[in-house]
Amino acid sequence: RTSVVPSFSRRGTPTLPEGLRLWADTDDAPLRPLLHSDAYHGPVGDFLHHVADNSEADPAGVGINLLTFVGVMLGREVSFSAGRAVRHYPHVWAVVVGDTAAGGKGVAADTADLVLARIDPDPRRWEMSGIGSGPHFIDRLSEHPRALIREHELGGVFRTCARKGETLGTTLRNAYDGKPLRAGSRGSGEQEAVDYTVGALGSITPAEYRDLTSALSIADGSANRWLPVWVEIGDGDGLMPFGDTISDQFLTNAAEQITAGTSSAMGTDYVIEANSPTGDEWATFYRAHRRGTGDGGILNAFTARHVPHAVRLAIIYAAADGATALRPEHLRAAFAWCRYSAATLRHVFPRAATGDAARLLDIIRAAGSDGITEADQRDTLGRNVAGLPDLRNDLHTRSLIWPNKDRPEGGGRPAVRWFAVTAADEGGTPTTVRRNDQTPSTGGRS
Repeated sequence: RTSVVPSFSRRGTPTLPEGLRLWADTDDAPLRPLLHSDAYHGPVGDFLHHVADNSEADPAGVGINLLTFVGVMLGREVSFSAGRAVRHYPHVWAVVVGDTAAGGKGVAADTADLVLARIDPDPRRWEMSGIGSGPHFIDRLSEHPRALIREHELGGVFRTCARKGETLGTTLRNAYDGKPLRAGSRGSGEQEAVDYTVGALGSITPAEYRDLTSALSIADGSANRWLPVWVEIGDGDGLMPFGDTISDQFLTNAAEQITAGTSSAMGTDYVIEANSPTGDEWATFYRAHRRGTGDGGILNAFTARHVPHAVRLAIIYAAADGATALRPEHLRAAFAWCRYSAATLRHVFPRAATGDAARLLDIIRAAGSDGITEADQRDTLGRNVAGLPDLRNDLHTRSLIWPNKDRPEGGGRPAVRWFAVTAADEGGTPTTVRRNDQTPSTGGRS
């Protein structure tokens, strides 16, 4: 374990090594992720452009809701094949990450439902919430083999998966992979779900996502089968105090185009041919992501799952176009969502801090330029947290926090205060994002 040696000075004047500055002196957080224009493809993309100009709903949140629903609607009628052993269906599992109320997770879902209701008069008939236990989930899926999971409190599902002896995590992993699901015993009445269609949309706050996403949940596949998507209501000109101006005619046109396209694509098995423009795009992405992007930690574990996510999203874009072959633009649209998801992770997990380490980092950042003592950290975080010195040491080693020893004005025992820090070249001028142009218009990180 690395020894942490604090600097020694008056309170409020921490001495930092060259290359670091106080987090409180920056813009407080990385800039929000930006969804690349490649994702605005076809009738789905046209609708997202209209949403961006006529609603305060986040187009990314609307888009992932719409794509997930269309995937469930397609069911097992379209697929992707890679050799003889690999077959994917357009079943998307996404977790929408955003702050309570201000994030607009519900606004995004409700806006997507405007067009979904014109595709299917009763889109909620496929919804499944309250997953419960593993056997309960299998029982419901055996009775309703086409389902869209909408979990507005996904944190509860993650907590259930983490319980000792609970089978829900294994069940959900197998459901994502489309494997046969069985519960109970043959003597007491076995429940079985096969040839089912299940898409999933979960909602969670950034703090809860950090708290519940641990190394274990990544290693066993409970967390990284969900594609994280950041959602945030626009500010400034993006706010609409008198409601949206989404056109009824545009909703009808978008629904008709998606319906016509998916009807034409039914029965298609998409195959990517080598030595073709589509094959070249796919090979480059596959080689870069099959084992993760190489960033390490959480980002590496999640991006390793981008291969199946990209395939599933690409065939939804292709089907919505009515295409019977995957084209490069379908892959690029899917890749844009994978990049957005990776940016979401960087935004939510600063330097891949998770669990108690992320909670501790939040507490120290909230203390601002005053810093916070180790005793106050323990009281705020909870005295039952094990290994608090190790958590501090880990964050310090990664240059996320820095200690400073106070010399009291009137004498007495010095106290160590901790400050959140960041690299001196991070932060800076906030980026202004136009609602219908997903390109930063000033300097800064995206």
